[in-house]
Amino acid sequence: MSFTPATCAHEPVATNLSLGPETISLDLEGGSPEAHFLFPPDSPHPTYLEYFMGLEKSELCLKSKLNFIWLQADMASLLQMGKWCLAPTTETLEVMADLHRYNHVHPMEQRRHFLMSLPIQDYEFEFVTLGLKDPIFVQGPQGVNRFEFPYRNMPHFKCRVHPFLAAAHSHWSLRVCSGDWTVYKVAWERLSLVTSMAVMWVCDVPAEFKEGLHTEEEDYITDSADIQKQMEDVHILGCKGDMKGISRSPYVEVH
Repeated sequence: MSFTPATCAHEPVATNLSLGPETISLDLEGGSPEAHFLFPPDSPHPTYLEYFMGLEKSELCLKSKLNFIWLQADMASLLQMGKWCLAPTTETLEVMADLHRYNHVHPMEQRRHFLMSLPIQDYEFEFVTLGLKDPIFVQGPQGVNRFEFPYRNMPHFKCRVHPFLAAAHSHWSLRVCSGDWTVYKVAWERLSLVTSMAVMWVCDVPAEFKEGLHTEEEDYITDSADIQKQMEDVHILGCKGDMKGISRSPYVEVH
């Protein structure tokens, strides 16, 4: 699909319309989106996330739908290099921070399950550059919009990747960000809530949890039937699916 220059608007005012991240590209003409995992599934297992998510150790599957995203190939490559990230909105991060505080101050067996606060659904995310300065094209229903660095007025992007994994990926991207101090400073300020939670990830996970000594799932505070169904639907409890044979369509779910 091709676009004439007349359809490409420069720095439009952001609207309430949320587009999928697969609409972002460095190429005016875009392309076919591809399936990717946001948080690398071969990374060291994020036990620190599981604790504050109210999960058991090794219960989170990084090949579940919670970690699944559709992107253009060029943007996927830059994402893997830590040149940009999708940050949960401030409102979503505040809900996450509340859950972190709750699970931090309560006994391990009384932690609250993350799906009580942040159920499986589409969430809105904001584009944050961590070194990327090239012009970006966003394909919307009215044509293509072009955004120049520092990418003001970018729309929000909506997808089903879970904010916990997006926040963890944002923190990783911030850690590997290098080069322009001004870019880093702006990103750090935008991701300050993520950084605050990351301090808890590093310092506040009990040793007995890291060692897998706690297994009293029945004590967790959950709406058990609803949460169990959500967990089964997205295959959190074990990696039942991978990237093989996935249709190249952003509307087909992983099974």
